[in-house]
Amino acid sequence: MNVYDSAGYDMPCLDSPNQHPIDTALDAIIPLKLAMRVMETACEELCITLANPAHSIGRRAVMGFEPACLCVVLNAGVADILSSSPGGVHIKEISEKTSLEEGKLVRIMRLLASRGCFREVEPNVFSNNRLSQNLLSTNPVSATVGVFADDCNMGMATLHHALNDPQYASTHDPGKSPFMYAVRDEITNPTNRFGRGMTGLNAMTGALAALKSPIWKALDNNSSVCDVGAGVGSFTIKLAQEYPHLKITLCDIPAERVSHAVEEGRVEFLPADFFKEIPEGRDVYYARYIIHDWRDPEALVILRNIRKAMRRDSKLLIHEFVCPSPCSGGRDLPPSTTQHALEKTSRYQVPVPNLLYNMDMTMLVMINSKERTLLEYADLGAMAGLKLKEVADFAEMHLLEFQVADPGPE
Repeated sequence: MNVYDSAGYDMPCLDSPNQHPIDTALDAIIPLKLAMRVMETACEELCITLANPAHSIGRRAVMGFEPACLCVVLNAGVADILSSSPGGVHIKEISEKTSLEEGKLVRIMRLLASRGCFREVEPNVFSNNRLSQNLLSTNPVSATVGVFADDCNMGMATLHHALNDPQYASTHDPGKSPFMYAVRDEITNPTNRFGRGMTGLNAMTGALAALKSPIWKALDNNSSVCDVGAGVGSFTIKLAQEYPHLKITLCDIPAERVSHAVEEGRVEFLPADFFKEIPEGRDVYYARYIIHDWRDPEALVILRNIRKAMRRDSKLLIHEFVCPSPCSGGRDLPPSTTQHALEKTSRYQVPVPNLLYNMDMTMLVMINSKERTLLEYADLGAMAGLKLKEVADFAEMHLLEFQVADPGPE
């Protein structure tokens, strides 16, 4: 509540289908997420401590029903159907428009409403609310929900079988992931759900709050930033808008998506394969959602190529999910890590946000990759000739700053 008071906003209403101003207020996102991290973890730990163990493990065994129900209403477009009727729509009409059997659909809707997604305004009449508005087809978060609730859970359902199949068990080939085991050669995805899902993931994790990092403001006029593996450039295009004094290079992105920035000369496009070469001599190299896609050998190639392109005074910023290691408390980091980064990591270890382990499972299931601990990132960096200098905690994502460990001759 202090976060809302400090930002000058009233508390949101769960029944409202409208977005609350704080949902997109970059200055408030991280304080709110940090507070929620403590509250969610503390509540969960309290419940586990006090409840009968059979009760707690039983709850975990049935957690898969909610994603399955989300998948049903998402693919059927239920939120879109409700959007034109703020007062609610009867389940009979929803059933007719979705071609889903009424008696089954109402039970699915009630389960979701009991979890705060949708509202049953009167018996058998449902409306959108604060959560379900994220399932609208116009909202990129709906695509992210689809990736998790549909694609990822398809792989999770066969995880045990994939781990015991000789062809899939020991390999880290992305083509032999548990998801690929589930679908085999029958991949059908007529929409660009994954691409839109990456945009929606920004809203889920508050990734754009990293735009407020002081590192950007500290850069001199015309400082150069290279977005390694830019994708659609969803972060660095915003960076160019927020800090017009920066000159940004994006690798492999359609120019028409950011024509204004191109015309102003603040953004350039260079087709680049980060496994082969990376543009040289930039002040800052930025990589988001890149390293977690690859196993250590491939990740090391990428980092070594970045190191090769860096000047002595260049920085590398890795913007990724970082899995905590509660048992180590950060004490196992290598000596090359600065004390400041070490202290920040130690403070971060408690409480532990569950989302990070869920993201790790997502990477395992979908492409046989992984999220990493800070120690693993520090080790990878050291092998590539990079030293971990700073760690910025953005509640669900981290910004890891590396510098050249052994510059050598320029």
